[in-house]
Amino acid sequence: MSDKPLTQVFRKKDNLVSLVIAFVAFLVAILGLFTSSISTSSLLAAVLVVLGLLAVTNVIEREARLDQTERKIDDIVSQLSSARCTIFLGAKDIPPLDDYLANADELFYAGGHLWNLVHGNANFLRRWLRGGRVLKLILQDPENPGLRSVRMPCVNYDHTTYVRQIRDTLQMLAEFKKEIPGAKLEVRLTARAPTQSVSIVDGHRGGTDMCMLLHLPESDHGTGPFIRLPRIESGGWFDLFYERYYERLWDEASPMPDSQG
Repeated sequence: MSDKPLTQVFRKKDNLVSLVIAFVAFLVAILGLFTSSISTSSLLAAVLVVLGLLAVTNVIEREARLDQTERKIDDIVSQLSSARCTIFLGAKDIPPLDDYLANADELFYAGGHLWNLVHGNANFLRRWLRGGRVLKLILQDPENPGLRSVRMPCVNYDHTTYVRQIRDTLQMLAEFKKEIPGAKLEVRLTARAPTQSVSIVDGHRGGTDMCMLLHLPESDHGTGPFIRLPRIESGGWFDLFYERYYERLWDEASPMPDSQG
């Protein structure tokens, strides 16, 4: 039983029609009792008309409710369909770096050796730095002895090759600094093994977009899955990775030695 007051119940449009019909039926019945001007056949006809109107009203109300319910279901299905996006993306689904950073002023990137990022986009990164934009990178520390015993989740991991890739990247970054006086290039080293590479666009403004490459055993940037996390759509998850990488990992990582920069 509903706890709503009768006045609220009767004010509803659907119930108001039924209430009017009931009032008319009651009025016809009263007239039949207190006046002889209405014959039994007329009274019966009036009652049938009222019952017919009530039946038609119920049909209309039911159809209206069904239509409304179907529209709501369609809206929910549409929302679920749009939200049911592919969680993982392939390398081909990730835009080139110049498109990805078209309207950005800062790129933060934390990963392993970053060889593919730096060497594969060397010319773009030079233009980026010459334009006064910021590049903040976190790499593995090549002096970390743990790299000898741990097996990084990448293709055919080999300690010697992995360390050489880190040093090659650091050497190219050092060349960037020499070629571009005043380049806003900051490089730090960490001993934390990367479970994913994380890029954050415009982190100095709180971040606008995040892209992660998950590091799987025997996988690389060409075969591993990517995840995109736009801030406006990802909320708390974006904030979590932002805080753990852009803030915590950056603070605990060590600046690149002067001998390499």
